[in-house]
Amino acid sequence: MSKTTHTPGPWRVSRISGIPIGVERVIAEIGGGSYSEMICNSILPEDNEWKQQKRRINADMRLIAAAPEMLEVLEWFVAAHKNGQCGFKFNDENNRGLDEINRVIKKAKGK
Repeated sequence: MSKTTHTPGPWRVSRISGIPIGVERVIAEIGGGSYSEMICNSILPEDNEWKQQKRRINADMRLIAAAPEMLEVLEWFVAAHKNGQCGFKFNDENNRGLDEINRVIKKAKGK
């Protein structure tokens, strides 16, 4: 695995009164609270629109928060495959999947 250039995880969805306002990385837990670094903010729509878009916005925030861990797992899988530690044999279909995993890793790293 190569050195990451993104903000290290884990990340989590940041909420105020249950409403997702962004994604953050917790730096330290302090007396029942936490000190965190904001990764991205959400611009919430007006009240009527918010009610309609609530599920999508929550799903988007969860996906963004999981990104560092997903990248780490994909990189681990590729390394295990290269070292012959996957525990199953690859065929043409599997190799196409591995090509897609490598494509996604490159996309995430801006390559």
